[in-house]
Amino acid sequence: MAAPNSKRPCLYCGVPTKKGKKGEHIVQEAVGGAKTLNDVDVCNRVVCPSCNSGFLSHIDRELCSRSYLSVIASQEIAAHLWQAWDVDHAANHLLVEARPSWADDETLSCLVAYPQITLERTGPEARGDAEEVVQFGREDFAKVLFRAVRQCFERYCAGKNGALHFERVQSGVIHDGYRLAPRIFTRHSISEIAQNINEQSFILRFANEEDKQFALQCLSKLNSEQHYKGWSQKIGSRYPTISLFFDIGETLRGLMKIGLNLVAAYCPNTPVNHETFADAIRVIRGEVQIPPHVLAANGFVHAEDVQGISGAANEHAFRLMHTGQVWHVYSSFFGGRIGAHVRLPGPNHEEWRCANIVAPMKSKDWTIGTSPILQALKTRVEWNDSRTVTPSLKFQRTVSSMRVDVVRKK
Repeated sequence: MAAPNSKRPCLYCGVPTKKGKKGEHIVQEAVGGAKTLNDVDVCNRVVCPSCNSGFLSHIDRELCSRSYLSVIASQEIAAHLWQAWDVDHAANHLLVEARPSWADDETLSCLVAYPQITLERTGPEARGDAEEVVQFGREDFAKVLFRAVRQCFERYCAGKNGALHFERVQSGVIHDGYRLAPRIFTRHSISEIAQNINEQSFILRFANEEDKQFALQCLSKLNSEQHYKGWSQKIGSRYPTISLFFDIGETLRGLMKIGLNLVAAYCPNTPVNHETFADAIRVIRGEVQIPPHVLAANGFVHAEDVQGISGAANEHAFRLMHTGQVWHVYSSFFGGRIGAHVRLPGPNHEEWRCANIVAPMKSKDWTIGTSPILQALKTRVEWNDSRTVTPSLKFQRTVSSMRVDVVRKK
């Protein structure tokens, strides 16, 4: 047995790596996964920091912030949703960064604007949620926001990592008639910004390289002591937009990562590494182009297909099954509201052929039951029809909350 501090090969690249304090999350933390490989007593697999913060982090964002799974996560655990916007029609149909607020019946009740500065050709414009601005204080809201952004930009210019994050929005995400002016924003509240004003990071979102350069130029001239003559309170869009625009290949890699992590965690007798599961790991790492037949056989499935393993609403459930030198991993997220099925070529040295795992959200108290009998599920992979992938989603009766726009003093 290896010593506790000895190096072990990284699951995804094979580089000798010490077991870290935290460990790789088996299921992404962004969708309620709390348990890591380190938390499984029988598991001695590790993931190196380079893989964890590199390509794995990238595919996690695609799966957990942009795909169908992200919308369900935003309902169930208030997870961040990458592509939710309110619309300021009075500002030439400007998209406003916002988060969805869901009603008890899981319909979209409103969109709540994040603290943000839109960098328009006529000058910077600050926006935020009306209720939050009033509670914090209208004059203080603008002062704190501009000061925090200015300090963030200065740290970025000084070369400090993590101060400013750049996100380019693909043109296909923005519907005809809407516009996305470059903007700098954060998903934190203005109170949280005030508490961390000297270290607050921001996201700079833009549509093209010209907008990016214009935004950086504006930030270099941004006055943290900006004065305002008043505030304009507006009703948001009657039809706010949640755009599901995601890369199918990257999303599949994220789902396959969950599958491989589950096999690595709960199959201690099976050699799970970058050699024995080479084909799957090459796909997860993005080293090979995913052929059409693999996309057609793996991915999200009709939600009803995984009802046989779905648990309570606050649980994820998984089934591992091995047949014909292939591992089948069935996933039922959020009590069966959305499911997936991926295939991972690789060996099986376990005494069982099928295992059911129940993973309560935000808990490490997972349970596993094994069986020598195969319990296959008949699944139908679906990438395009959200009505079959997430039939519980309802977007009727959509209204927007009040939003405050801070008017720049001429």
